[in-house]
Amino acid sequence: MKQVVIQLARLGDLVQTLPLVKALALQGEVDLVCSFDPGHQIRSLFGRVVVTPLDGWAEVAHSAQALLRLMRERFAVEGGNSRFPHYARVYCMNDAPPALALARLLGRGQWRGAGSPCDPYTRWLHALVRGRKQALLPLVEVMQVLASQPVSPERERAHGIGPILVHPGSGDVSRQLPDMFWNKLLRELTRLQQHRSIVLTGSSAEAGRCQHLASGSGSPAVRSLAGTMSLDELQNQLLNASLLIAQDTGVLHLGAWHKTPLLGLYHGSMYSAQTGPWLEGAHLLEVQRECHPCMEGVPDCGSYECQGDLDPAESARVADALLRDTEVLQPKSCRLLRMCSVDRGLMAVPVDMKDQAAILEQQAQRRALYKRGGVDALLDCRPGLLARASLLGAPHSELRLWRGAQPALGFKASWNWLIERDTLEDSGR
Repeated sequence: MKQVVIQLARLGDLVQTLPLVKALALQGEVDLVCSFDPGHQIRSLFGRVVVTPLDGWAEVAHSAQALLRLMRERFAVEGGNSRFPHYARVYCMNDAPPALALARLLGRGQWRGAGSPCDPYTRWLHALVRGRKQALLPLVEVMQVLASQPVSPERERAHGIGPILVHPGSGDVSRQLPDMFWNKLLRELTRLQQHRSIVLTGSSAEAGRCQHLASGSGSPAVRSLAGTMSLDELQNQLLNASLLIAQDTGVLHLGAWHKTPLLGLYHGSMYSAQTGPWLEGAHLLEVQRECHPCMEGVPDCGSYECQGDLDPAESARVADALLRDTEVLQPKSCRLLRMCSVDRGLMAVPVDMKDQAAILEQQAQRRALYKRGGVDALLDCRPGLLARASLLGAPHSELRLWRGAQPALGFKASWNWLIERDTLEDSGR
């Protein structure tokens, strides 16, 4: 059975899709369509990987024939032959017009995931657009609902003797902690862990910043490798690291995939209940304000004030306790959480919550919220139903939707107005 996963987003989204891929691989070979080269180690999980950069999509997304011609070219380049495959199952993990158009093309009008009306993943994305405050299942858990068999989360390995990896970037400037935080963290960490080296990682665009942070630490034990490693080389570093400290970004989730001991930093739009690392035993520091989490790029405060709640000295002390395998106490300025294994998934719970019965009770309360929200389908790991033959009719409808050309609908157009329309019809409005 031919299967393909469409994931045109960033590294973190792709890595969080891998548990779904692991489940699908039990049913047959899985191909991948992505927007960047994921490296050899991730490529090895798939049968065929087709890399199609997003540049130029605007010219072909409006035309089925142009899109078909482009994908035939891409499959020929990546697959070594000109035969264009048709898939029995297509899983679309993006809500962008190019991904939806491609899902229709590869799936002959039917697919699962984003854009499929009444699909669990579509409803999850729609709830996310409505508000980050709404109770949602973890992203990885929702993705696995699309597969016929859920995959257990990875379990964190013991701390090794390798370097501490610190990844200060996050891909979006609105999600980055300021340099002052990282300077203080590095200084305190080098004081507490004098026998360990610290390596800063990042992209080539972040190389200057990471070098400045390494120089500002005042310690020869801190060095920057930002911009010098391929994705495969970064993964080799993760396999050897004693601890990774990062925000909710692709490298954090890549570390979870490789079972690297983790300390995640969550603030702003980063929300552990939705995008916590898929790794049992990982630790997270998360701000606890009434306004958290906010929508990415549009915080209520206008300046991400909650970033100041993450104290760099406290963060360093938590990292030190994890490395020494000693008791980790709750800090004063934020919450310390650990990813705990629960029925069919993971949940971030306070580190001082040891009672398994209390954890299961918290999970039951959380799922009760989902039931009241009318998303019972998310609670069972069953295959998603195939979508209707067409999402919005002609391919150009998606382009019109994203240009805001639906004022006659009577409500604010979201990325998938069909869900809004179905909701209104179901309620008799």
